[in-house]
Amino acid sequence: MKPTGKKKGFTIIELLTVMSIIIILISLLVPSLNRVRRVAKGVAQRAQFYDIEKALEEFRADNDDEYPDSGEDDTDDPCRPYCGAMKLCEAMIGQDGMGLHEDSVFFANGEDMVGNPLYLFDLSSVTLPADEDLAQKVNRGQRIKYLESDDVGRAKLAEMFTTSIAPFETDPCVAPSAVLCDVFVRTQIKSGARLGEKVGMPVLYYKADVRKQSHNVALPDDLDNIYDYKDNMDLVDLGLPWDATGFHPINSLLGPPPEFYELIQNEDIITTPTPYKKNQYILISAGYDGRYGTRDDIFNFRR
Repeated sequence: MKPTGKKKGFTIIELLTVMSIIIILISLLVPSLNRVRRVAKGVAQRAQFYDIEKALEEFRADNDDEYPDSGEDDTDDPCRPYCGAMKLCEAMIGQDGMGLHEDSVFFANGEDMVGNPLYLFDLSSVTLPADEDLAQKVNRGQRIKYLESDDVGRAKLAEMFTTSIAPFETDPCVAPSAVLCDVFVRTQIKSGARLGEKVGMPVLYYKADVRKQSHNVALPDDLDNIYDYKDNMDLVDLGLPWDATGFHPINSLLGPPPEFYELIQNEDIITTPTPYKKNQYILISAGYDGRYGTRDDIFNFRR
């Protein structure tokens, strides 16, 4: 039999079958890749927490065996709360990112007990001789960085949120309300020199009050609770930087959030309700979804 000279190709049915198989394989592969990406981010976040924990231990060694305070009402002005996340940032790298000042008392305005400025927030604005003298005075004191910039992100709340952020809304050249950011880049800087840069959500910091003994989930406002949800609540109540109508499940806009105490309760102790890290501190990352109080939150302990 003589050959016809025609080349046999794929039929439409065969092509559709192959394409269907490829689509099915991709649909199976993409979720797996997303899970791998999330796991990798989680590992990176725990590594960041490890760096912060080492830095906090160094801070404690230099400060009479005490970790930084996290109370939001410990400030120079009760109308401008200076919460746990911002105190963590100041303790680790200073309010202006140049290191913790030796005379810091963790006031929102960056001053000492008698009103002297300790931080210079915008070095580019120093042009007049009087300002230069101030800059020299401000930076004459001992400055120490417990964390390097490569180990953790930093951002100002006023640069992250599009809506009014009172009571943190202040002159950024005077009080930056800076926070350390997690590794999950969920939002963008919306103003200033870093416009458009992607950053993570603030790392929340809560210091345990070792003088207290309670962990009352049913009564979040129990004055004997080891941890106080209010330490970061003014920040949490700001909502989501990329969604003015969004909120965090542990916000207090509808009342005290018992979910906070449920999240930090030590599940290995069944005799009496006890928080994790009851003699130390708790760090919280909002995780992949950028919302505090959801299942993908990451802590400096294993739940």
